[in-house]
Amino acid sequence: MKNRTPRGKRKTAKKTRRRPVPKGKLATPQTADEYFAKSEHFQDKWNRVTHVISKMRAEGVSLPEASREFGLDPRTVVRLAKPALTKRANGRHIRSRACLPEK
Repeated sequence: MKNRTPRGKRKTAKKTRRRPVPKGKLATPQTADEYFAKSEHFQDKWNRVTHVISKMRAEGVSLPEASREFGLDPRTVVRLAKPALTKRANGRHIRSRACLPEK
């Protein structure tokens, strides 16, 4: 029989805690009052995000191409306008099927 020595406890990996997002900071505005209660910086960013989605719908351009034109990171557009986008199996985002024009 082998000589068994007690093993030490395994060290667990430290869990990184995510910083909580302040309430209302990045939430999409649902009404005009909520929109105008936000900062001018947020209003500008929100307007550019909506322009990106509109360009994707109207001209059929890709998310990176449209967001580049309006000076936004595509990840920002995805975060703020997620309901308007659909993620395909290849990982690319397109405008939502509910928003596509009928053929």
